[in-house]
Amino acid sequence: MITGRTGREILAVAADTMGLPRTRVDEMIELVSLTPTEAKRRVRNYSLPMRQRLGIATALLGDPKVLILDEPANGLDPVGIRSMRDLLTGFASQGRTVLLSLHLLHEIEVIADDLVVIGNGKIVAAGTKYELLAAPRITPYAPVSAEQVGSLQLSSSMPDEFSAPPWSTET
Repeated sequence: MITGRTGREILAVAADTMGLPRTRVDEMIELVSLTPTEAKRRVRNYSLPMRQRLGIATALLGDPKVLILDEPANGLDPVGIRSMRDLLTGFASQGRTVLLSLHLLHEIEVIADDLVVIGNGKIVAAGTKYELLAAPRITPYAPVSAEQVGSLQLSSSMPDEFSAPPWSTET
């Protein structure tokens, strides 16, 4: 992020770049709970949680069908984590897809429905959180065969272009 700009300016530049109306800027600021004063502050003066919220506002600006986030709860306090959960589950409840990279196992259990565990660049397990919690332990970083993983059931909210992932056995 360009730290010399304000949060509002960052979002305005992104909206202009995407050809979106400036009204989206105010909508996103409100959605991620940045106050008007915070939105006018230079990003260099933002705390880590404020930067996280600004990043999510930027990601949501274009009204995507699929949202991909890496460690969105990083640096957030418990209230911020709860707000993040609510925001992401609300996004998913609209029939959209959320893909998260997380290392906090409790957070994964609380928020995720379907999981894919990757170790050394290979899928080592996949399924619902209930299937994976009930499954025998898998040795980390040991590749698992398609028969062991079974077919990953993707959410019906997944857009068509994502309905058959590269690891799928569907043809």
